[in-house]
Amino acid sequence: MTEQQPHLGDEALTDLALGQVDERLRDGLTRHLGGCETCRSRYAEIADAVEHVLVAAPRVEPPAGFSQRVLVATGLGGSVQTMRPARVRRHHGPSRRTALLVAAALVVGIGVGAAGSAVVGRGTSTQQVAVGAPLRTAAGDAVGSVQRSWSDAGQVLVVSVSGGRAGERYSCWLVLADGSRQAAGTWALDGSGGGSWVVPWPPTGQVRSVEMVSDSGVRWATAQV
Repeated sequence: MTEQQPHLGDEALTDLALGQVDERLRDGLTRHLGGCETCRSRYAEIADAVEHVLVAAPRVEPPAGFSQRVLVATGLGGSVQTMRPARVRRHHGPSRRTALLVAAALVVGIGVGAAGSAVVGRGTSTQQVAVGAPLRTAAGDAVGSVQRSWSDAGQVLVVSVSGGRAGERYSCWLVLADGSRQAAGTWALDGSGGGSWVVPWPPTGQVRSVEMVSDSGVRWATAQV
């Protein structure tokens, strides 16, 4: 395969990273990656993003080491860590793969538009999927999003920031329906001014909003969930 051939789409690469392809298709995709540096690089980005967000939905993780084996076959064996084993469960209704695609989109930018949604689907059929509540500053600027998701332990929130300042530290606060506030963690943004974290849903109470507060105590951004 050469660079002159059509590049693989993000959906196909995400399916490969999630292990949602049969052996025949996987072999074909792997052969393409072996001869296409552009797609290899994109696959490494997506596989790394999936690795970071799978903790929010581990029920559909690919077989242990699947992504690493694909990367080894295409010469990128050291690009991502081996995924940990998990039990695969089948679900009816909306695809958990779709939810993972949306979560990965928050990290690596797969088909996410300004409206906060991702269009996914197969063939001529598409599906509009809400990415989550926008995380906005007091001035109304969108700097990230907050998405509800699930883990084996229950409901979680995936907090993603993409419009901050590199190295800036923020504390995440959950504002419950009764007005009480619960600290969820303190994080530093990465070199590009972004980051993504998984926050457990509080055992009691309904989350009304999520706030990101600077070390100086100033509320930087809020998402209504």
